[in-house]
Amino acid sequence: MKKFTQLFTVIAFLFSVTTVMGQGGWTQLTTSYTGNFKDVYFTSTTTGYAVGGNNSTGIIYKTTNGGSTWTATTISTSSLESVWFTSSSTGFAVGSGGKMFKTVNTGGSWTPVTSSTSVGLKKIQFPTSTVGYAAGGSVMIKSTNSGSSWTSSTVPSVGGSNTIANGVFFTSSSVGYIYGSYNFLNGWINYTTNGGSTWSLTPFTSGGTINDIYFIPSTTTGFAVGNGGGIYKTTAGGTSWSMKTSGTTKNINAVYFVNTNVGYAVGDSGLVLKTVNGGTTWNQQQTSVTTTHFQGISAPSLTVAYIAGDANKIMKTSSGGVSISVNVPNANVYCSGYTNLHAYVNYNGTGTVSYTWNASPYLSSTTDSIVTAGPLTNDQTFVVTVSDGSVSATDTVLVSVVPLPTDSICIVAIDSVSNHPIVVFEKHISGPIKYYKIYRESNVAGIYDSIAFLPADSAGVYMDTNANVIVRQYSYKISNVDSCGNESMMSAEHKTMHLQVNAGAGSNWNLIWSKYEGVFVQSYEIWRGTDTINMALIGTVPGSNNSYTDLTPPSGGLYYVVKIVSAYICQPYNYKGKTSYNSSRSNRANNGLVNPPIAADFSATPLTGNAPLNVQFQDATTGLATTWKWYFGDGDTSNIQNPTHTYTADGKYTVKLVVGSNTAEDSIEKVDFITVGGIGFEDIDLDKHLRIYPNPVQHNTSLFIDYEQVQIVNVTLLNIVGERVEADVRRATGQIELKTSGLSSGVYILKLQSSTGDVLMRKVIIR
Repeated sequence: MKKFTQLFTVIAFLFSVTTVMGQGGWTQLTTSYTGNFKDVYFTSTTTGYAVGGNNSTGIIYKTTNGGSTWTATTISTSSLESVWFTSSSTGFAVGSGGKMFKTVNTGGSWTPVTSSTSVGLKKIQFPTSTVGYAAGGSVMIKSTNSGSSWTSSTVPSVGGSNTIANGVFFTSSSVGYIYGSYNFLNGWINYTTNGGSTWSLTPFTSGGTINDIYFIPSTTTGFAVGNGGGIYKTTAGGTSWSMKTSGTTKNINAVYFVNTNVGYAVGDSGLVLKTVNGGTTWNQQQTSVTTTHFQGISAPSLTVAYIAGDANKIMKTSSGGVSISVNVPNANVYCSGYTNLHAYVNYNGTGTVSYTWNASPYLSSTTDSIVTAGPLTNDQTFVVTVSDGSVSATDTVLVSVVPLPTDSICIVAIDSVSNHPIVVFEKHISGPIKYYKIYRESNVAGIYDSIAFLPADSAGVYMDTNANVIVRQYSYKISNVDSCGNESMMSAEHKTMHLQVNAGAGSNWNLIWSKYEGVFVQSYEIWRGTDTINMALIGTVPGSNNSYTDLTPPSGGLYYVVKIVSAYICQPYNYKGKTSYNSSRSNRANNGLVNPPIAADFSATPLTGNAPLNVQFQDATTGLATTWKWYFGDGDTSNIQNPTHTYTADGKYTVKLVVGSNTAEDSIEKVDFITVGGIGFEDIDLDKHLRIYPNPVQHNTSLFIDYEQVQIVNVTLLNIVGERVEADVRRATGQIELKTSGLSSGVYILKLQSSTGDVLMRKVIIR
């Protein structure tokens, strides 16, 4: 995840999907066939055959490279159901209509063989190279001359009706088993010890059709599988069978054992079962196929196995079907934060899984399934590998350092003297906050400019001295920047009120105001006075209103103000004081019949310099002032409107102006306004007189340094290891512009030197 300034806020540690790399399990092989495969037989781990077809075509596919590529042979006009090889070169395939084919050259060519029946054959099997059996429907056929000729016999009756054979399996030339269904639903198994001349009079029966049988070579242990999830085992050569728990109710169509312990069973809807304890318990293995019916299986080794099924499905495993995968969800942390990374493993084997994480100073361990990452100051990538010694899987996890949640403005109050908005917030968000940014809406709707920075340990109060509610409404937002340089998204806006007064009918006065936005307003208070000091409450209206008509106004000039009182009291001073804010008001608007109010203000040029310093003061009072009294801070005064004063001694001087008229008086005092002699960074209020913005700054844009009082003589940019970096620095009065074109993204140190020789250093981030 990449960090985007003011794009989003993460309130909790969120998880996202990661790319997981697993090994083992079953993969689907590619053939050009679009029909159904019915059986598969491999003579080695790489050479094998798959047969299938439909009502009009029988087909055989062959591979010699483990299924990477296949060659096809169409040899029949009806489906092929079973394939068996007596050696690496000699094999047989049987199918519908009693069709049988033989190859003696590893599938290079197939020759039709007369099977002595027209009944569809479901399974063929050779216990020796010369003796073979096949069965299907009501018929079993036998050959004693390597399949050159065949004799047929009737399937032994089980009782009931519709006795159908699904196949045979012989453990020797004379001992064998036949199986299938009767009464359409039930299953049966019968055995012979004389090559099928006679059969047991007490066949085994089951509740579901028996679809396949496999006996472990040179043992009396065999397994049968069938519909409804039936798995049956015999250790007595088929004279008795016991049912095993399969864990499924799906039809099981084929069974195969690699040795006395390891075996597979496959069936409908992508079913794959495996046992490693001789059929005592079976575990289901997952494949990517969940709708295809699997019909046959062949396992030429302990790890390599193949499955054939409907809809052109041939599956392969090189890990014995054992699969392993790992997923570690991506995580987010705040600057210098910690998070737990949990490796979730999906493993269907019986071994012991180990964990290996990449070596990192940020990880609490490299061998546990759950590790702690941190403290992090930038995005970090971690890699974990899980393994059982044979198969393994790897996942890469990204831990992103994200901005802190956004704080909120409590209220925007209005200073009663200066009419400057006061942005108040209580700093509810805790964490590695370095400073707060104050935003005010620009002249373009919805576009906010950063106007101030407040250190994290300052009170959550900012007076916007460049705004005056007499002029218009103002909208504010705030954000926080952590010590890693990440900025939260901006808060919800708070917007001040603005009042207008118009003449109504008769002597009435109509008040219309823009509503306060940011808190729920229950009601608006209407205040009135003949001056701006002695005002009284004359009415209230619901918070849904934005107008009021004064029906009983006194004659003459009147002032009005609209005020809200929040039910919540804001207390931003956590440590420095107990000042509370819970109200905001509009501008003081008048009915046009009053003299303009007096608001003292002034400017001066120059503000700094060496003694003797001649300073020209300029009155900027609004309203009709008739008297002026200046206090220059060095003991001298003046009654002139725009005086000139000479400072003869070094120091800082506080200047005060008191203005008056026949009915009102106002004053303003500017602390340390004039500086005579050298001045450095330690002599000024950095929060008020030095601004470095924007920070972080986007690549190929400009970083600005606005300054007052102090004289900056040198600007140096250093990289993170303290080496000087060449930068394009341009100067204007009170401002320095540093262009970032040609600079790489990263963290830099901005070094400023004043005319007195003292140095100020600040961290700058270029993105």
